[in-house]
Amino acid sequence: MLGNWVVGVGALGAVALTGCLASGVHFAGSPQPPVVTPDGVQLAAHPPAELRRLGRVSVECSPLAPDDDVEGVRASDLSCSSEFLRSALREAAAEAGGSFLVEPECRDKRSSGGSRRVTWLGCDADVFGPGVTQPGVTQPGVAPPAAVPAAASALGSLRDAWHISIDFWPAPGRDRPAPRASESVAEVDFPRVGQLRLGDLSATCDDGCASGSMRRGLRAAAAWLGATTLVDVRCIQQERTSSCAASIAAPEHDEDARVPAVTSARD
Repeated sequence: MLGNWVVGVGALGAVALTGCLASGVHFAGSPQPPVVTPDGVQLAAHPPAELRRLGRVSVECSPLAPDDDVEGVRASDLSCSSEFLRSALREAAAEAGGSFLVEPECRDKRSSGGSRRVTWLGCDADVFGPGVTQPGVTQPGVAPPAAVPAAASALGSLRDAWHISIDFWPAPGRDRPAPRASESVAEVDFPRVGQLRLGDLSATCDDGCASGSMRRGLRAAAAWLGATTLVDVRCIQQERTSSCAASIAAPEHDEDARVPAVTSARD
């Protein structure tokens, strides 16, 4: 694994030199200081009368085809689903000082031919929040801006997924298992008995991504590649460039692997 880690860092360094991956999360409007965390952003068809419109947030991703190679792939595309985009919208709304998100409008594009595979997903929504007249001061009856938990920076941001590039080096002679949910991927320090090593993953970000975001990107890639475990995750930081690497593994006899379908805009 050590040799693969060295190769991974070198390859990812070359990716970093090409420039920062553009974010797929965009806010257009008048942002203000945050008033709630992403979990506190409410979603409904109509905003409360006391809130004002701050702007509009949009997000998009392009899911991979089942037989695509994982070479310089965005972590956001490995996680691409309507649920993932809605979570990114809530996060962006909170960062813009919003506390309410109008029910997102989502759409998709599909490939031609018989498969009609989803090749692109996009969602956008209007953001509303309390009127903040100046930093630290709100309108009468409106709660002051909420403090962001100290651990938030370490946990990372979904926005980072658009800046994280993933590469995979498959182990010789290994078939790729069916994809599975990223929540089912465990992180372990040593290989487990009864599991086969599928290969090595590496992730890089040259835009100051948090360690939590990097590990989330590795889990998304491991899940897409059908792995059940990330083994021996190691990360390094050089100025604003972060790099992480790990092996991935799956049970030698796995009858429970399920293929999670990419949810479309109509799901």
